[in-house]
Amino acid sequence: MESVPEQKQGLKERFSSIKKNAGVHLRNARDRIRRIRLPKKFPRPPKLSTPWKIAVYSIGGFFVLVIGAWVAANFMLANPKIATPFLNWSLATFADSGATIRSGQLSKPFSNRFELTALDWPGSVEAEEIVVTVDYLGFLPNHPWATALRVR
Repeated sequence: MESVPEQKQGLKERFSSIKKNAGVHLRNARDRIRRIRLPKKFPRPPKLSTPWKIAVYSIGGFFVLVIGAWVAANFMLANPKIATPFLNWSLATFADSGATIRSGQLSKPFSNRFELTALDWPGSVEAEEIVVTVDYLGFLPNHPWATALRVR
């Protein structure tokens, strides 16, 4: 028995076979769509849209974001690579544009003690080491921002 080599289809034959098969697929899709039946009564959605629940979820979400930002800020300020540029920016913004520190960080995450080295404030202050204990409620009346300050 001799094997007959397969002939390559030309472009016209390929296109006509694609058109024939497309018609079959289109009919099958049409039949499937006709068989789809929507339920007579849709299930009731959960009652998450009452005004009280929206308010509670919004307030809860806000507190979660604030606490998450506080945790992230504490870990970042405990790292001198992140805390030093932030503290230099803070000095330049709120104190004098020439004030800089060589290194600064929280002593450990979630503490209120900042350790700064080599403060240079031209015309005012130079210090090798500064340790500041901060009161985070300093914005309230009768609460100083710094409760203890040690300069060397």
